Amino acid sequence: GGFGPLAGLCGRAWLMTARRRIRMTRMAEDRCSRLERSLTCDTCRVSENDPFVKTKAGIWKNGAQLRIRCLVEVQPLVLGFEQHHSVPPLEFDPDQWFAWLERHDAYKTMCIRCACQRGLEQPPAGVSMDQGSLQNGSSGAGLARQGALQGGAEEEDDSDDEEGGGAGGGGG
Repeated sequence: GGFGPLAGLCGRAWLMTARRRIRMTRMAEDRCSRLERSLTCDTCRVSENDPFVKTKAGIWKNGAQLRIRCLVEVQPLVLGFEQHHSVPPLEFDPDQWFAWLERHDAYKTMCIRCACQRGLEQPPAGVSMDQGSLQNGSSGAGLARQGALQGGAEEEDDSDDEEGGGAGGGGG
């Protein structure tokens, strides 16, 4: 009877794996809190200085709300890292873990509009996601397109023609 030495080894291996995964998750969260926030959204390039953000209307009610946001679930990244780097049996290397997070674009500076569009945040109170307010206000070519749409020229959308696409963009 009894479970024997193999059961003890399985229990220890499971405990080591759980502790490593908790450590990796904490390291990823700690890294996010220490990253330096950009002055513009990494997705749409909006900044606090853009005119439509300064109006404080719609989604911009509280400004651009630029923050470092985690774009992916950490646990699937942990599992993928362990499989790719053979951890275990190889030793866990924190530098490889941070490189893995970078390679998978785990974190970005993002404005409130982009965060809402990705489901990472809720829009400010009183702003409905179907009011179109999430679509309003972007920089560069999007700002020109927004002006055209507000002027009633919907059928003249030149999205294929990107002359000066980001040159006069936001942030100025």
